[in-house]
Amino acid sequence: VCAALALCLCGCQVPRPELPVVGEKKTESRAGGGYGAEGGAAEKGENPGGEMGWKDAPSSYAPQVRTETIRLAGEGEVQVPQEAALPAYRVVNEPYSEAEYGRYKEIVREIYGISWKEGERDAQGEFSGDGMYYLSFPFTDVSKDKTAILWIDRMDPNLTFAGDGEYQPDEGFRLLVSRGEAGTEEEREMLRQRLEEKSEAFIRRLSEEELCSGAFVRDEVRWLGIRTRNEASGEWEQGRYGLELVYERTCGNVPVPGREPTLMGKPGSAIQYIGFVYADDGTLLELKNIGRQSLEVDGGRNGAEKAGEAAFILPFDAAAQIFEQYVRTYDDTHGAFPTGGFAESAAAGDGAGTVTAIRFTRAALEYRYVPAAEEEGAEEGGFLRPVWNFYGTASVGQTRAGERSLEGEITPVANGREIILVSVDAADGSIF
Repeated sequence: VCAALALCLCGCQVPRPELPVVGEKKTESRAGGGYGAEGGAAEKGENPGGEMGWKDAPSSYAPQVRTETIRLAGEGEVQVPQEAALPAYRVVNEPYSEAEYGRYKEIVREIYGISWKEGERDAQGEFSGDGMYYLSFPFTDVSKDKTAILWIDRMDPNLTFAGDGEYQPDEGFRLLVSRGEAGTEEEREMLRQRLEEKSEAFIRRLSEEELCSGAFVRDEVRWLGIRTRNEASGEWEQGRYGLELVYERTCGNVPVPGREPTLMGKPGSAIQYIGFVYADDGTLLELKNIGRQSLEVDGGRNGAEKAGEAAFILPFDAAAQIFEQYVRTYDDTHGAFPTGGFAESAAAGDGAGTVTAIRFTRAALEYRYVPAAEEEGAEEGGFLRPVWNFYGTASVGQTRAGERSLEGEITPVANGREIILVSVDAADGSIF
């Protein structure tokens, strides 16, 4: 983790502790009684919600739900932040000025050695001096319902890390590892550390030039397979690998996850995040800087009428009951899981059928970004809402009547990555 640098939330009216610009994604787990297999509280103190009420959440939780089409089990931490209050916020989108755009290009030159053709740009962006990179930038003012974007792509027609119907970067990397063509684990770790340092140096420079607000935490580290085109045959070949690093902005010390898939309910949306993709030789392939916002306390949403005032937070035991009930009745009320690789709830006549097996891994009190389009009566920007996020992994397979384990072909959801299962609004217990 890089050295700390004090930084305040620009435009945020609530005093915040000093924060590192970049760091690892961490949330405190609180001591307390655990939850039993049936989801009931065990040796847990009272938690009425409200000011600091979430501090009495249990240290662990172990839900169990079993229906014809869903198997939910597992045990994990209950993670809560150290903040003194969790009010809702209004998110206001901010544009980059021409002067700020110039400073941004200078930082890119300083960190990555990429210079730009001065005075030569089109309506959407400009090429680097050697023509190998293109920087996309909206030169018109960014309205409050739009997102500022600064996106750099390496313009190499003979190299790609993108997936398609027949090729997925995750699978491509695993194939390279199995063939011994992705270096040793020690070599990859050294490369990861070097590229993390460079990425975090870039974010620190943005902060120093006041081109980003808030702190950032590393949200994702992902190895990718890279394909190159054989110039003689024109065929795409697998043989190289790369690294993707994504850093998400936080609200104070509280994470604002928005890029993870959601198994049940609406997928989240991210506030500002910065993503990097590098090739195995350290070459920058992509740099995405998406979003730029200031935050203002949204008084009245969950009881926080003024800056710093404690807001009502739904107790964990209530959120856990809502989570389990939602999972238990999901197939009855929705009829099927979302499309895109999730299971459909179709049971065969002999009691066998498609079943989604869910392994709970952790619960966390975090923020969720809600775009204005999803908020009744809102016309611009968006909002940060405190939520209880329940995380886990999921797989889809077949089961016979009375059997607990999946059999036959088992398909992991989201390549087996941890995802948000359900997101419960900590103000009123509704499901996003």
